[in-house]
Amino acid sequence: MTIKIEPLDAPMGAVIHGLDSRKPLSDDDFRAVEQAMLEHIAIVIPDLEENVPWLRD
Repeated sequence: MTIKIEPLDAPMGAVIHGLDSRKPLSDDDFRAVEQAMLEHIAIVIPDLEENVPWLRD
């Protein structure tokens, strides 16, 4: 899965595109999401499934 991180036109925040929350994240994608959270403070993941076990870990 290839994800794209798009910074918002705001002081903080980014949108993560291409993330399929129904499947486990690869190690690389997990690190990319983690880094986006550290860099942008807040992230938006469109069409996120309600029950996402890996997000709670």
